[in-house]
Amino acid sequence: MTKKIGITQRVETVEVYSEVRDALDQRWYPLFAALNILLIPIPNAIENIDIYCRKCKLDGFVLTGGNHHPLRDRCEESILDYALKQQKPVLGVCHGMQFLSKYFRAPLILMDSHVACEHPITIRANRWGFPEGMCTVNSYHHHALSCVPIDFTGFAFDNNGYCEAMQHNTLPWVACMWHPERDTSLPAWFHTFLKKLFQA
Repeated sequence: MTKKIGITQRVETVEVYSEVRDALDQRWYPLFAALNILLIPIPNAIENIDIYCRKCKLDGFVLTGGNHHPLRDRCEESILDYALKQQKPVLGVCHGMQFLSKYFRAPLILMDSHVACEHPITIRANRWGFPEGMCTVNSYHHHALSCVPIDFTGFAFDNNGYCEAMQHNTLPWVACMWHPERDTSLPAWFHTFLKKLFQA
């Protein structure tokens, strides 16, 4: 059976048309299509996320990268409330990891030299199949976690000790600061991880 995963979107204001738009990188679709997972974009302006998720019969969620915006924050908070209540899996990517951190009351801090670059990280023991050791990841973020949120365990760190990936201690919730959808040669283990997380 094809899994249906809800995916969040950035908010963009296009002043010349007086429009507020939801936007999603097209590279997400082939990444999940290869795993027989159907992505369902979640509009930020929906009033009742619970009803939308139930009617779409969503099996899990991806909180994507992008910007912070009041509409998006309200939407993603409601998604996490729903996922927590229904015990649904969640993947947070970049902004998504930052939002998970804020959801669990762990503040962010500004940082330099992590935008449009690559840097090494060290992956530690985890239950999701991320291989232990050093690897290089892409980086597009201005913020870092001041600490790993309560009920989470960090399992990947950069050379300065900032958390680059974390897992919830009991829930199927995982987050990373890099963008897997932007990797032209995504390692096989990440595909295996996605299948395990979403039970595809």
